[in-house]
Amino acid sequence: MPIADNIELLRQYAAGGSEEGFAASTSTLVNGTLKLMTQTKLRTAAVVCTSFLLSAAAARGVAAQATARGAQIQLPREARQQWEKQKAALRAVYLEFTETSRGTLTNWDYAVAPAYSAYFEGSHFYRREQIARYEGYDNEVAFDGQNIWRRDRNGVKRTPLADAPDLMRFRFLDWPYLDAAGIYAPGYISDVERLSALEPLALHYLENSESTKVEAVGENLRVTFQVADELANWQKIEIEKQRSDPPSATTPKGVAAEIEDVKKLKAPKPTRTVVILLDPKHGYGASEREEWNAAGQRIGRIQSEDWKFFEGAGIWLPNRCVAFYYARPKLFLPELSKEPVHIVTHELKRVEFGEKNIPFTFDKAKSGNHIFDRTTSETPLASALPLAELEKVDVATVERIKTEVLHNSQVMGIVSWLTDVYGPRLTGSPNTQSRPAGS
Repeated sequence: MPIADNIELLRQYAAGGSEEGFAASTSTLVNGTLKLMTQTKLRTAAVVCTSFLLSAAAARGVAAQATARGAQIQLPREARQQWEKQKAALRAVYLEFTETSRGTLTNWDYAVAPAYSAYFEGSHFYRREQIARYEGYDNEVAFDGQNIWRRDRNGVKRTPLADAPDLMRFRFLDWPYLDAAGIYAPGYISDVERLSALEPLALHYLENSESTKVEAVGENLRVTFQVADELANWQKIEIEKQRSDPPSATTPKGVAAEIEDVKKLKAPKPTRTVVILLDPKHGYGASEREEWNAAGQRIGRIQSEDWKFFEGAGIWLPNRCVAFYYARPKLFLPELSKEPVHIVTHELKRVEFGEKNIPFTFDKAKSGNHIFDRTTSETPLASALPLAELEKVDVATVERIKTEVLHNSQVMGIVSWLTDVYGPRLTGSPNTQSRPAGS
C-alpha cells in the first residue's frame, strides 16, 4: 500500500480506530519510509515518518481524553440491534417482582411492600398487585386490545379504550420494576393507545423524544433525551398552577379551571430531561438513569444491579434496581430536596418468556363481584346480572368524584384559608370586615 494511503489510515485510527489497525498502518508506514530512505532524501523521509507517528499518537491521546470526559459520538449500530432483540424477547413475557421502600416522606406507609405479577403479549397486558399485610388488597388490571378491565374487592369494571381518556386522565397504572429496569410500559391512556409491545426505554425515547445526545463515558454510553410525555405535561400544569395560585389563595376548582387544564395539555408540549447510562457488557441495558422534571430540577437516580443473562431469550435483565428520589413520587414536584427523600428497591423474583394462558378479560368469578360496564350503550353488561343487582350506577360521575378526591383535593387549602387567613369572625372584629362577600 502506498505511504500516502497509510498516512491517511493513521489519521483515521488515531481519531478512534482499533489498536490493531493503528499498529498495522504504523508498521507499513515505517517499512515504506525505510525503503524511501534507501533510495533518496533520507532526512526528509525520516522527518515525515517521525512527524506522522508523533501526531497519530497525540491524536489518539486526545481522543482517549475526550472519551473519558464524555465526547459526543454517534449511537453504535450494535446498540439499536441489541434493543430490537430485547423488544422481540419481551413481546411475550411473564414477570413477578416486589417493591420495598424507606425514606422521610410524610403520610407515607413505609411498611407496605407490594408484590406484583405481570404478563405482556404484544399490546395486551395483565397486572396484579397484592399487599401481604392487607388481605383485602388484591387489585388486577388488564387490557384486551379494546377494553381496560379492573377488578378489586368492590367488583369488576370495564372501560372501552375510546371512553377511557375522559374517565382516566391521570396515570392509572404503575409497573415499578419495569420502569426502574429501563423498560417502557404503559402508564397513561395515551401510552395504552400507542403500545405495540414492551421495549427498552432507551429505544422508546430514541424514537419519541424531542432531541438526543450520545456521549462515550469510558466503555459505556451516556444518552441524554429531552422527553415530551404525559408526565412532563402534568408537571408543567402543576408548576404554572403553583405560580398563579399560591397556597395562601387556594379556592375550589371550577369548570373554568378544568377547561384551562385541557387547553394547557393541547399547547406545545414541555419536556423533561432523562439521562441513561448504557452498559455494552449487558446488551446496552440501562445501568443507571437520572431524571429532571419539567422545571429542570433533579428528581431521581436509579441504579440497576445483579444482572442476569437469560440464555433462551438472549437478553440481560437486572435482578435488583434501587431508585433514589429527591421529591415525592407521582409528579415529583412537592418536597424537593438535595438529598434522597424516598428510596425504593425493586427485585425481580421470576421471569418466563413465551405465551401463557392468562386471560385479558375478567368475569364475575370472585364472590361478591359485580361488573360495571362503562360503555355508553343502552344495553350494558348489567343485563346479565341478577335483578337485585340491576341498580343503575352513573359510573362516569363516580369516577370523576374519585379523581377529584385523590388528585385535586382542595380541602387543606380551604381549611388553611378559613383558619390562617380569616380566623375567628367575632361580630364587629376586623376579620368580619375583611371577609369576602357571601362567605
